[in-house]
Amino acid sequence: DILDFSKIEVGKLDIEDIKFDLFRTVSSTVSTISFKTNEKGLDLNLHLDDNIPKDLIGDPMRLRQVLINLLVNAANAVDKKDSWIKLNVNVNENWADHILIEISDNGSGMDRETRQKIFDPFFTTKSTADGTGLGLYICHNLIQGLGGRIDVESEPGKVSRFMVILPDQDRRKK
Repeated sequence: DILDFSKIEVGKLDIEDIKFDLFRTVSSTVSTISFKTNEKGLDLNLHLDDNIPKDLIGDPMRLRQVLINLLVNAANAVDKKDSWIKLNVNVNENWADHILIEISDNGSGMDRETRQKIFDPFFTTKSTADGTGLGLYICHNLIQGLGGRIDVESEPGKVSRFMVILPDQDRRKK
C-alpha cells in the first residue's frame, strides 16, 4: 500500500500550469530542516547561483520533499567532528539546459553495492526503528515525475554527492 501511495501522484500533474520560484523553495526548505543541522552542530553551506530562474515550471512541493529527504539523510550520515553539508544550486554554461541541485556531505560514504540499491523500495542501511527504506525510492520517483534524474557519487570514507538534475523549462513542458 505504501508503494502504491508513493506512485499515486507521479506523472499526474499538469506541470505547465505551476510556476514557482526555485530560490524561495530552496531557501524555505533549508530553514525547515535547520533544526536537524543545528541539533547536530553541523555546518550547512548554501550556495544559490544568481542565474536561477524565478519562474520554474513544476511542482515545488515535490521538489521540497526531495530536498528535505536528501538533506536529512545527509545530516544523518555525518558522524564526526567538523562535519558539513553543502547545498549548491547552479545554472551555468555547462548546465545551460539544466538546473543542477547538489547536496554533498563529508559523512561515512557508501560502497558500490549500497549505491546500487539506494533507490530500491525498502532498502535501508538504518535499523527498522530509524528508517523504512522508502525515502530515496520516493525521491527518485518524484524527480522522474518532474522529468529529471538523481545521480549519486560516493565512496566509503569520502564525500557523498547527490545531484538532482532538472531539465530545462521547455523539456519540462513536453
